[in-house]
Amino acid sequence: MTRPTVLAILMTPAIFAQMYYPCKCTQKPAYSSSHLAFGSTTALANQVAVATMWASGSGSMMANQDLAIYNITNNGSATVNKNWATDPYYSDARWNYQNLGDVFGLTLDDGGNIYLAATTLYSTHRTGSLANPQWYAATGDHGQIYKIDNLSGTPSAFFQLPNPHGAGLGNITYDCQHQSNFYVANLDDGLIYQLGRNKFSKMSILGTWDHGQNLASAVDRFGNNLNRPAVAPIANQPAQLGRRPFAVRVFLNRLYYSIWNMDGTHPSTTPNEIWSVAISSTGVVSGPARLELTMPLLNANTAPWNNPVTDITFTSSGSLLAAERTINTVAFGQSRVLEFSLVPDSQTQVHFVPATTKYSVGCLVGAGGNYANAAGGVDVDFTQPTYPVWATSIRMHQNNTVDKDWLDGLQGFSYSGGATSNSYLIDLDGVTAASSLFADAQPGDVKIPCPPAPIPAGCVSVNGQVSCM
Repeated sequence: MTRPTVLAILMTPAIFAQMYYPCKCTQKPAYSSSHLAFGSTTALANQVAVATMWASGSGSMMANQDLAIYNITNNGSATVNKNWATDPYYSDARWNYQNLGDVFGLTLDDGGNIYLAATTLYSTHRTGSLANPQWYAATGDHGQIYKIDNLSGTPSAFFQLPNPHGAGLGNITYDCQHQSNFYVANLDDGLIYQLGRNKFSKMSILGTWDHGQNLASAVDRFGNNLNRPAVAPIANQPAQLGRRPFAVRVFLNRLYYSIWNMDGTHPSTTPNEIWSVAISSTGVVSGPARLELTMPLLNANTAPWNNPVTDITFTSSGSLLAAERTINTVAFGQSRVLEFSLVPDSQTQVHFVPATTKYSVGCLVGAGGNYANAAGGVDVDFTQPTYPVWATSIRMHQNNTVDKDWLDGLQGFSYSGGATSNSYLIDLDGVTAASSLFADAQPGDVKIPCPPAPIPAGCVSVNGQVSCM
């Protein structure tokens, strides 16, 4: 297939950024202080970062919490490479592991509601008391999605997906541009679920995408068949590596998703990958799947593997950011945040190439000689031109000679990348002195709301509704 080189020259990444602004759907919540347990409602002023974490159950005032919101607006009050301890934060007492179990993936909708996906990434494999009745099996609660109300902060059961083997869910994303659908990766059966309102306005499963079964029709970016065999499910087992999706995100009328092919304890000849499929105007996913990226190995000689991509996001210029997470261990130095630059092929199709930007996550050098301490979450603050990229990180500090502290949480980068030495650092749970891995929280995912859409000339906004003459 011949590349449309003329259009590729005309359609620069900057023009694509204007045409396909990647942050339109998610908005922040507006809670009162009535159920405030920790922090302050001042954390909700201006821009925020919403983060999940593993609740240790001991060691800090946030020990039971699965979810917290951090204000990331006034970074002028922060010092790089220091814990931003004065940063306002907010967490409701009801956002605890007793109600929600263990959660990792999260998204927000266009009303500011938060949605959390049950996970087995942490060692505890806990399910929440708010989970729906055991719909599918004794382990069905590991398929639970929870909702945090945008005004009251009340947590509730939102939807439960099949999870008979208890493998848990991957990530979740909300898409307001294709009839307000959710897409959820299910590690148990290897399917990506499309959730939305049916004709009776009830939240329902509207469709699924089976990557493994559709591999035989998968193509490269030129449309050439990759000649890969299908990976069928194995009876009475959770989805095997090669048909296990994790990260999900919508961009350019396509659903981008990662496939978990290998990890540090399960080497394979196929590295982890990022794929995409087309989305119709109603949100229906259709093949063929297109291979977008093969993730680079940690080190071809000393560490010939990589860990799965657990989160994907896009920058204002259309670059793809991918966050990896180490599986089945809290080992450091094995998971990265990587950037891939957008290259237009036509007015509707793009591809991605490795960027020169380097994100050194955390302070420990691990396998392959990388500062690769990513905890699996990454997102972009579209209100901030200087430090817009935030990633979850394990061990941003480990009892260093200057600060004598231990920091696990959010690391804020500039678009030019960087390291802890020139990043903003936020410890998630306030435990900065303990050396035990289990005395503080493991960071999970992070999401940052989109800025409010600009009001067009000649229009006014009344109670959040825009009216135009």
